This record gives sequence, structure tokens and C-alpha cells, in this order.
Amino acid sequence: MRISGVLQVSAYYPPHLGGQEVAVQDLVGQLRSANVEVEVVTSDLGATRGVKVENGVRVTRLKSHEFGHTAFIWSLFFWLIRKTSRQTTVHLHVGQLFTPEVVWLASKIIRFKYIIHLHADLVPAGAMGRFLPVYKKLFLGREIRDAEVVIVLNEDHRRAIHQNYHRGKNLLVMSNGVNDDFFKITRDPTREIIRLLFVGRLSPHKNLPRLIEALDIVKGEFALDLVGDGECRRGLEGLVEAKNLPNVTFHGRLSRDEIKRFYSTCSALVLPSLHEAQGIVLLEAMACRMPVIATKATGLAGAIEGAVILIDPTVQGIANGIEDFAAMTTSEVNLLVDKAFEKAQNYSWNAVIESYIDLYKVVAGSPLRDKG
Repeated sequence: MRISGVLQVSAYYPPHLGGQEVAVQDLVGQLRSANVEVEVVTSDLGATRGVKVENGVRVTRLKSHEFGHTAFIWSLFFWLIRKTSRQTTVHLHVGQLFTPEVVWLASKIIRFKYIIHLHADLVPAGAMGRFLPVYKKLFLGREIRDAEVVIVLNEDHRRAIHQNYHRGKNLLVMSNGVNDDFFKITRDPTREIIRLLFVGRLSPHKNLPRLIEALDIVKGEFALDLVGDGECRRGLEGLVEAKNLPNVTFHGRLSRDEIKRFYSTCSALVLPSLHEAQGIVLLEAMACRMPVIATKATGLAGAIEGAVILIDPTVQGIANGIEDFAAMTTSEVNLLVDKAFEKAQNYSWNAVIESYIDLYKVVAGSPLRDKG
């Protein structure tokens, strides 16, 4: 049976953990609740291969192998040829290579329209990182230009896509949403010590060595809980040992329910990233009234100014931000998190889901007009 509704194509999907796959799963759930016909095709990494109805949505997991932080879904092309039609709208979530090339090629044969959703600007990582500039020039740019619509997460990324790939029309800034569960979290942070929380991939652009070095020079006693895993973990563990920081704990990958416990009990979220398109964990923390210390490199910096502690991504900048948070009075913290909570409501799925539904209707009906 061919798909006539909206097909979500993502290299990864929960239970595999990561910001992109969480955003995709939340979007899928919201679309189902709105009675939009939606299916998912993804890799079998982190899950069992096959077809299964998950939370009311048909999810197909195809045989895959991972290399260089990239899921190679070997049968995806043939699956798309068999299952899609000209009436299918394909929503392609991009955070890795291979999947965009397959969707582009299938679209040329079947003539379906596809939306490219750039969850981040691809940055070098792992064994294949050195090939990234060539890949962007020869392949990703072609796929961006041929998409019916391109979605990015912030204005800076929009300008970069326009400049680097000469994509002007139907280039939209649309936000990922925050699940309602995070607005309902009851916080009871520990009082004995200020516990900082990081949630994310332990990769170079997260700038975690500078966070650890900052903890070595800050005044006062702090603890740091690192939730996530990645290629930098071994080096970070070595740095923690060299700095003799016994209050830094590596928890590895955890489920979303387990992460909610840290949102509830830790003192503040710290995001030292060198660049961040949006940062779903930042929005989740804001939604549960958790104080946030984040670098100005986040794509939301302009929109959340005054609601979080914005810092420079240097060792001293991070240390200053931590000390500034520690010096805040209870009333100052309450004012900060109230502002953050108010801004987070603009990113709730209730606030953003209709924009996705409207987009699908337009794409399915007729080409969008040139928005310049």
C-alpha cells in the first residue's frame, strides 16, 4: 500500500536518544493527535527491525549500520520506490548524510515533494568529518535547492542557507516544540550544593572541556551531572581526573523520563556550546522553570535574552556565568525562571503544531509562492 499522507524520514528515532529524534517523535505524536495521516521510516539502530504501530503511528525500521555517527539505511531507496507516490509528502529530517541523498534520488523517480528540515548545520564529527565540506558542496546543496520547502530553526541559519546554497524561496524558520509534560514538572532542587546539569551529546561543538576547566577555577563548591554520551567522553573523563573534580559525574545516555528527574532536582542547566541551532534541552529546562546558563552561541539567544544567563563560550565566561548564578537571590532566580517559562510557552507544541499542519496542506495542494 502506497503512502498518500505525510511520511517522516529520520535517520534515528526513539528509543535511540538524541535531540533530533526526540523532536521528530514529538512532532509525529502531535500530528497523530490532530488526525493527520502520518507514518515514519527510520533505521533499526537502537531498536528492533520491522514494522510496528507505536503510539498509534506506523513506524518502519529498516536494516542499518552506523559509521562516523551516520546511519546507513541500505534499503531505504527501494522502500521509498515501493511505498511512496506523487501524492506523498515526505518530511525529511536532516542531521546526517546519506538519508538526504536517498530521498532526493527517489523524489526524482516518483516525483513526490519533499521538505528538508535542517535540525542543525552539519559539523565535522568522527571518521567522516573531513569529507563534510566536499559533501555539502556536491550533494547537500543540491538537495536543499531541489526541496519544495526548507525548514531551519533560527534566523542566523536561514541567512547562512540563503548565502551558502543560494536558496531563497520557501526557506522558513519554524521551531521545534516542547512537550507539555515539561511544563508540569515539579522542581525540588537539592540544597546541599549547587548541582549543574548538562544534557546532550558529548561532542566537540558542545565545548565541554571548557566547562570542566571552568569548574576548576570557580569560587565555591559545585557539582556537575553530565547526561549523554559521545566521542569525547573518554577525553572528558581524563580531564576530570586530571583536574581532580570528584563532583563531576558521567551518567551516560538516559531515557527522557530519567532526564526529567534531573530537571527536577538539579540547580541549573548549563549549555556551553560553541554553536546550537535551537537546543531542545534549553527549551525543556525553561518550560519546567529550571534556571539556564547558556552561551550566546545558541540560535535562540536573541529571543531568550533576560530569561536565561547568557555567557561567552570561554573558560572565564562560563566560570563567570556560574558564579553569577550562585550569587543570585531567591527572588532574582524566581524572576528569571518566570520570564523563561513565559517565553517557553511560545514554543509549546500547542503553539507551533498548526504551522506544520498548514505547511503540509499547502505543499500537498500546490507549490508555495516565492517568499524571496
